[in-house]
Amino acid sequence: MRGNKWPLLLIALLVLSIFATGCGAKDLVSLAGLDKADLYVGDRYGNRVKVDNSQEFLAAFKSAKLVKDPKDARSEVEAEYVFYSGESKVYYDAQGKYLIFIDKGNKNVYSADIDALLAQVSGLPPVVTAGFQDDEISEWLETMSQVDRPVALLFKRGDQAILAVMAGQRPREGYKMNLENVSCSAGELTVDIRLVPPEAGAEVVSYPVATFTLSKFADVNVRLIEPGTSGDDLIPAPVSVVEEDQNIVLLWPERGSILTERVRMTGFASIFEANFIVEVEDGHNVLGIKQVTASEGAPGWGRFDFWIDLEPATSPYGTIIFVTYSAKDGSRVEELMVPVGFGGK
Repeated sequence: MRGNKWPLLLIALLVLSIFATGCGAKDLVSLAGLDKADLYVGDRYGNRVKVDNSQEFLAAFKSAKLVKDPKDARSEVEAEYVFYSGESKVYYDAQGKYLIFIDKGNKNVYSADIDALLAQVSGLPPVVTAGFQDDEISEWLETMSQVDRPVALLFKRGDQAILAVMAGQRPREGYKMNLENVSCSAGELTVDIRLVPPEAGAEVVSYPVATFTLSKFADVNVRLIEPGTSGDDLIPAPVSVVEEDQNIVLLWPERGSILTERVRMTGFASIFEANFIVEVEDGHNVLGIKQVTASEGAPGWGRFDFWIDLEPATSPYGTIIFVTYSAKDGSRVEELMVPVGFGGK
């Protein structure tokens, strides 16, 4: 009798093995029901677009491997992207290359790298993350953050960009600047930054600045949210784009401004011996010209702040041109050209 138990035991083990295999972990598509409705992808702020090549994404999701104990996976709140299909959501941690699905309170984590597929999605807004890694820009901001009113700089760095938002001169130390919202419309980002005053602090002049990295370059609008007497005030901060080899940054007037007969220009320059020429033209005539000396020469960034008088324009549009002359051969170098309009007095 004792020997007859072994065949029964083997059959029982085989049945259990088959049952366990049938009830094993589902692939992510089946688990989340991602093939039941159209697939969308967006950022953590709710901006989303429809995925046209959804079958390629579903194939990548199907082949994603379940990770039992992911030590470095971030939470779904920190994930850069969210995929939507019907009522289902799957989060993508682009830093750790994880797909995350929450099922009845249980967190299911799959390993997958879908960065290349995401790069093919048209209209997908760039990811905006706090901070940046660039020693050169970090050094520049020690000077360039010292402005008297809110402004932003958007530094191009390859396919990415670094956004620095300056709150301007403040009477105390301890201000905080928090990213509140990012919205996207027609490929243009609007970034809202909340300025939080200190409850207490030394009465020392400060220049609060917040920095962010954009996963890809985009046109950006910046708004600073400040507490006012009857609620929040929404203050637009002009954005100046800084190319990698750019030596002059104009803060005011901003691109597209309507110039009056007398114009104040403020910005920073990193020019040999700090000297350059500013011209304003309307496509036909030079309306004004001025030689300017910044507060510091290259390799540092010197501040400039001056007024220039303009002759009446003969057309509604023109350009501010910042000019230097080559120390090598004396040739004219147009360092920066900023389009503007005319019509004010």
